[in-house]
Amino acid sequence: MLGMIIYVDVVFIENLILDFIILFATEIICNNKFNFFRLIFGSFIGSLFTVISFILGINSFILKIVFSFLIVLIAFGYKNKKIFLKNLGVFFLTTITFGGSSFMFMFLVDSQKIVLNEGHFLGLYPVKMALIRRNFWIFLDSFCFKKY
Repeated sequence: MLGMIIYVDVVFIENLILDFIILFATEIICNNKFNFFRLIFGSFIGSLFTVISFILGINSFILKIVFSFLIVLIAFGYKNKKIFLKNLGVFFLTTITFGGSSFMFMFLVDSQKIVLNEGHFLGLYPVKMALIRRNFWIFLDSFCFKKY
């Protein structure tokens, strides 16, 4: 990975957008009341965790699970145990769906320019933007399908 420049602000903004899309999709699937500021704050915490874990080289599965609980708690609140677990489960399934589709698409595009470093995939910026656009369109398609 010598010579590769990583811009923390780009990583943060990309994760903020993707986290927001995942939280918004979770909100739609669970039929929760829309609260833009809670979703943004949950996305912010998720992005902050990603940047800090990347900088410090932390790749702990347990820590990711704990932060997922925190993100869901911030974004959707706690009404009761059943609703919280439903939100958390849908959040995990939505994350896995978006992550899996991005992973597949990433290797279809050009896998040689993508590097795995400390549990984070890094590569060319246009590839990342393609992944964001692709996930955004999947999200819009599923939203329109569910709504109509």
